Amino acid sequence: MTPVFARTRHPYDSYTDYWRLVELSGFATCYVDEMDLSREGAIYIVSPVNGEFRPHMEAHGAHRRARVIWWNLERPDAQGCPPLSSVLDDICRYVDSVWVSDRHYASLDPRQTFVVLGSHPDLGAPPAPPAYDFTHQSYVWGRRQAPIEALRRRWTEGPNAWGPARDHVLRTSRLMVNVHQTPAPVGEPLRFALAAAYHLPLVSETLADPFPLVESIDFRAVPIGEIPRAVEVLLAHGPAIRETGNLLHERLCMEWTFRRGIEEAIR
Repeated sequence: MTPVFARTRHPYDSYTDYWRLVELSGFATCYVDEMDLSREGAIYIVSPVNGEFRPHMEAHGAHRRARVIWWNLERPDAQGCPPLSSVLDDICRYVDSVWVSDRHYASLDPRQTFVVLGSHPDLGAPPAPPAYDFTHQSYVWGRRQAPIEALRRRWTEGPNAWGPARDHVLRTSRLMVNVHQTPAPVGEPLRFALAAAYHLPLVSETLADPFPLVESIDFRAVPIGEIPRAVEVLLAHGPAIRETGNLLHERLCMEWTFRRGIEEAIR
């Protein structure tokens, strides 16, 4: 069956692009507390898991016949979180599958399944004449501080924004920069999907396993301390850098679409 995506009633800005991809890809949605767990053959995909999830599962899940999947888009070493094994020990009491969208992340525990999080062309828009050298669309703190500050000293930053303002920044930025929030060499699939939709060349901190992306073709990957130099090299290529963004767009918006990743995982 085609899955239904279960969303929390509490909104999370960081999941805005995720829900837009669900909508653009034609999937049905419901709220977490609307999941019909008695429905034979139903498949529900939940993300994120918050305080709304467990009460519903405990109240209605004793004889559930629906399949429930947690799509974990958080990092394995997020500050304040318990060890991954403890997180999975708890959540696997309620769900049938745990998806993650980084193949290295999936390898950390056999209870996790790797699922490609692709993109959709309509998440973005065609590039416009550049106004900014780079953008990152992330919260700058901790280990992100040094590389982003180094970039700000040399180049014009496209500021963080939402809605039409963000659309303008993304359309008029020359490239996107991705720095991991934590040390784990795990990707940020929603930021990659966003860059792909806008044809943005992407410079990322190193990933242990970027599949289905191909490093040096679909994006550039370097250690955190080398990000300013990598940006310098890419910007020096002028208009030619757009080809890197076009290749990323083809990989995630044409080949590995959001819908394809879901359908392959369900099969």
